[in-house]
Amino acid sequence: MQKKALTRTPKLVVTPKKGGFTLIELLVVISIIGMLSSIVLASLNSARAKARDSKRVSEINQLGKALAFYYDKHGTYPQVSAGGFTWARSSCATPGGANSEYYSQLQKIVDDGFLPSIPKDPINKAGNPQLCYWYFTYGQDVNNCGSTINANAYEYVIYFSTENMTLNLPVGRPNTGGPKYCLRGPTK
Repeated sequence: MQKKALTRTPKLVVTPKKGGFTLIELLVVISIIGMLSSIVLASLNSARAKARDSKRVSEINQLGKALAFYYDKHGTYPQVSAGGFTWARSSCATPGGANSEYYSQLQKIVDDGFLPSIPKDPINKAGNPQLCYWYFTYGQDVNNCGSTINANAYEYVIYFSTENMTLNLPVGRPNTGGPKYCLRGPTK
C-alpha cells in the first residue's frame, strides 16, 4: 500500500463580527428620523388649523340658524345692550362677568333648545380679537363689515376669523387687527 501524502486544506476561520452600528450609521438614521418627524409635525399643524377653521364655519352657521329659530319663536333677536367693538360682546369675555352680553344674550338660544351650548372660537384667546366670536345687534360702524356695508342695516352681525380658509363673506375688521369676516343677519 502506498502512503498518501497528507495534504492539509486550509480552514476558513470566521471571526465573530462585533455587534452594533457604527457612529456614522447611527447619525444617518437619526437625521433621517428627524427630517421625517419635522415633515409630519408641519403637516399635522396645518391639519389642526384646517380642522379649527371647519369647526368655526360650522358653529357660525349653526348660530345663524339658531338665531333664525329664536326669531321665529320670539319675534326678535337676542339684543346686546350696548353697541361698540368691545370685549364684552365677544366669546372672549368671562361668562357671567361684567358686561358679558355675548353669553347672557346667547344663553337664551341655548335655554330654548336651539343650540346645545354657546359657541366659542376653538382658540378663544382674550387679547386677540381674531380668536373670538363677536355678536352685535346694533351700534355698528359703517366700516365694520368692509368699507361699503353699513352693519347698522342688519338685525345682527356675527364676526369671526379663520386661520387658513378663505370664505366668500364680507370682510370684517382685519385692517384694525379685528375679525376677518362678518356674517350679516337679515336687513332691518
